[in-house]
Amino acid sequence: MLVFTDERGAVVLIEDELARALGFDDPDDAVGDPLAATLGLAAAEAEALLNEISASGGSRYRLAQLRNQRTAGEASDMVDGARRAMRATYQREMDHLERHLAFLASTGSVSPYVGLFGTVWGIMHAFRSLANVQQATLAQVAPGIAEALVATALGLFAAIPAVVAYNRYSYQIDRLSIRFESFMEEFSNILHRQAVK
Repeated sequence: MLVFTDERGAVVLIEDELARALGFDDPDDAVGDPLAATLGLAAAEAEALLNEISASGGSRYRLAQLRNQRTAGEASDMVDGARRAMRATYQREMDHLERHLAFLASTGSVSPYVGLFGTVWGIMHAFRSLANVQQATLAQVAPGIAEALVATALGLFAAIPAVVAYNRYSYQIDRLSIRFESFMEEFSNILHRQAVK
């Protein structure tokens, strides 16, 4: 369990702080969140490293001395490394979330044209059937017009849900992206404060 002291001097679990920074009111709600899991693993690795240093180096006083010997450059390098790791994870998660958005966008934009093509095809079929008769009746035109209306309906039936789904998922991905970025900044600030202590 990795702990630190906040601005008021209270002891805080890093896992609880990570969950709050991700927007969870209760740290137990963060269970199952992919970013929380990744950052929880990073916190566990940091704790293991600190325990190893503590076990091999002796007392807590020696561990505190080792921490205080850190130069400003080392602290800055550590924070920069953490930022790079978070940025790489952020990019992987965004790529994973956005991988099917192109299909929804293409379906939403192409389907009406497919429906329009079917409409034109049906109207052409109706006019061809009119050309072969002496007197035009509704019975001769109706099959082509019905074919055209079905094609139009199918195009809209595919396009409308695709556009709605694209807009919904795009909005949710944007919100999640903002949450990830604000978390990265908050966590970098926490690391920086801990590094300069």
